[in-house]
Amino acid sequence: MPPHSLGWTYAKVLSALKYDPQFYRIRDIQSDVDYITYRIRKTHDLHHILTGFSFDDYSELGVISITVGQIGYPAFILIDLLGSLLAYLTDDKSPGIDDQLEYNFDIVSAGIRMARQAKPLFPIKWEEGLERSLDDWRSELNIQPVTTGLWSWYTRPVLQEAIRA
Repeated sequence: MPPHSLGWTYAKVLSALKYDPQFYRIRDIQSDVDYITYRIRKTHDLHHILTGFSFDDYSELGVISITVGQIGYPAFILIDLLGSLLAYLTDDKSPGIDDQLEYNFDIVSAGIRMARQAKPLFPIKWEEGLERSLDDWRSELNIQPVTTGLWSWYTRPVLQEAIRA
């Protein structure tokens, strides 16, 4: 893939994180629901790349909220709600976060706001455009990625190193 294309960036980031690229293998798809579930799971990490939301606990709710904001995927709505409920009940403090519940609400809101501003992501056949520039995709889809702060994968040194061309 050309440097800084969607496919190149996806491969570099997932390799740096030591993710298995075949994690979401094609399963027995017997219904539309099976296909939708598979497709949402399969493209989830591409949404991290496109939006800039990091691949850790700091930002998972943000990228999940994009799917919630665009198609209302019930499993992800539940994850957003449970994440906020657990933050409220446990009052865990992540490093750099003063109020976990407030942080969760802020990131869910940011994800939903991004979802509403962006063009629909679900119907895109990403496999046919992996060689396209990440910036071109973002421009076409009206995505302003998160590039700073705890929410962004761009702030992770190992990932910054991985995407240097």
